[in-house]
Amino acid sequence: MKCCWYIALVAIFLAFAAVGLHVYNLVMACGAEEVFGYDYATYMAQMRDIKWITYTGFRHPGIGLLLSPVVLAASMLSSISPPLCDGFIVFVMASMGVMNFWLVKRIGGWIAAGIFLTFGFSWVLASVPESFPFAMGSLLLVIVTCCEEICRRREGVRPLPLAVWAGLFLLAGGVTITNGAKVVIAYLICNWSQLNKMKMSIGGRKVSGLLMFVVVGMLIAFFGISFFLVRMHNWNVVHPEAPKTIVAALGQTLSWIPEGLGFWGRVKGAILNFAFVPIVPRFSYGDLACPSIPALAGNIWCFVVCSCALASAILNRRLKIVQVMASMFTVDFLIHVVCGWGLDEGWVFCAHWFWMVPILIGLFVRRRIGE
Repeated sequence: MKCCWYIALVAIFLAFAAVGLHVYNLVMACGAEEVFGYDYATYMAQMRDIKWITYTGFRHPGIGLLLSPVVLAASMLSSISPPLCDGFIVFVMASMGVMNFWLVKRIGGWIAAGIFLTFGFSWVLASVPESFPFAMGSLLLVIVTCCEEICRRREGVRPLPLAVWAGLFLLAGGVTITNGAKVVIAYLICNWSQLNKMKMSIGGRKVSGLLMFVVVGMLIAFFGISFFLVRMHNWNVVHPEAPKTIVAALGQTLSWIPEGLGFWGRVKGAILNFAFVPIVPRFSYGDLACPSIPALAGNIWCFVVCSCALASAILNRRLKIVQVMASMFTVDFLIHVVCGWGLDEGWVFCAHWFWMVPILIGLFVRRRIGE
């Protein structure tokens, strides 16, 4: 059985790599800067630039440092053979696709993994060098950790060390800063009752462990923001030609909110960009700038799987792992739908949530993770 599993992983990796090479050849042929809305050319150049390791962006504060081994290897290969370097980057993205597939399978089982492979954007994210596949991988690791924590609590085994959660916070928050909040939310949901019961003695007084967690979290956030501001200041000093100040970053962020969006604009954008386009895009690679609206069969398939996922979330609403995913989705819903940030291109950010659909269906079938 293990041998078949390894063969399947290798086959999926080769399939992801083939799609990645196909997209790369098309980009080289037409000179496209973007692929399905992702900054293909920019990110491909950054991945081979050793200076990018020190990059500190407003939304991706630690992405350069986290990917430093890949950047170092790519920069060395670029000096030897640029095509070899590009092939290496394509294989890295294919490896990320396989890892995300494996994590979905571990959480939701074979059914979830199979449904995950039917989603067009699973293949897009495994073939386009961008930060989003790494964001998806970090969030899936958070879900795996939640499963482990839930099982440990249920079996009366010692919970995972806080250092594990701290590492996940740095990983997810470093890739995309808002994902750090999702790690904190996941930790609180998995450990809420224990934190609330836990008492700590300070100056002869008993203080709730939950209160101490909030205080420590605020201190970490303060020092984290301070570190981020210092890094950004150093970046501006070293690279005066490309200032990345807080004011400029906030201005650029606000510009991503479409004008005159309105209530129905939000509803339409949520339905199209949160579900239909990310889950079943039609692979019309002749138009690399944006995905096409799915055909009728794709719309029907998307409606069926989304309905099944919603039914699973409702039926399994008492499961902590479902509550964690619902809370994670709420963060993105508030950012993109309520605030309207980037809603007209919401499918670009789908790596933060579309993997929940197959996992919820898989959990409905398996029902192995509970209180």
